[in-house]
Amino acid sequence: MIVAFCDEESREGRAMFNLLQKLADENSEHAGTLEIALIDPDEFPLMVDIWEDMFGIDIEGGPQIGLVDISDVSGGIVSIFLVSISRICY
Repeated sequence: MIVAFCDEESREGRAMFNLLQKLADENSEHAGTLEIALIDPDEFPLMVDIWEDMFGIDIEGGPQIGLVDISDVSGGIVSIFLVSISRICY
């Protein structure tokens, strides 16, 4: 799963969003196997510290993108994370 944290109100965040939208559009034949979660950290302020610790990133420093292996979801916090982002995946 591709996970991206970006604020669409910033120039860099809009660029990241547009890039991921283009990636999704160009790979629509892989629907169901290509999963992209775009997360606006402003919408989940209480999760920012948890995500930064979980992934070792600085969300407030600018857009962040990475891959998450969801094939072995045994940790409780990872399950909570996936439930949270499943509502905003497209």
